[in-house]
Amino acid sequence: MLEWNNLSYWESKIWKKKFDLIVVGSGITGATAAIHFAKRNPGKRILVVDQFQFGLGATSKNAGFICFGSPSELLETKKNFGVDFLESQLRKKWHGHQILLKTFGASAIQAKMQGGAEVFQNKETAASVLDELPLLNLLFKILLIFRAKKL
Repeated sequence: MLEWNNLSYWESKIWKKKFDLIVVGSGITGATAAIHFAKRNPGKRILVVDQFQFGLGATSKNAGFICFGSPSELLETKKNFGVDFLESQLRKKWHGHQILLKTFGASAIQAKMQGGAEVFQNKETAASVLDELPLLNLLFKILLIFRAKKL
């Protein structure tokens, strides 16, 4: 617990100031929120805090990957919400990735297209995902065409 009477000189310089926005969490989501707020509100005071010295939250736990999801996750979305919804979600994820790369720079975050892999517990699930891979590939081709039109 923070006690106002026992703050060091440096702590009092930070904690006794007024901020327009305090972001809790310094991972990719918190950092992006702070950056977007700063761009839209020049001159506003922002404080980003985290419970750890270095990020140990979701950004670190997923090893810093930015991804669209595994084939089985994407197909589960299609099953539950339909192909139009899946396409919409993929477009939003693509757009989000582009914002991330533009905001931080691909080289700064060491972004690399690596592909992916998925492990299945049984042959039936693997076979059903393999059967639908052409659809997923088509949706990603549509995204690439969409990207070319946007650039």
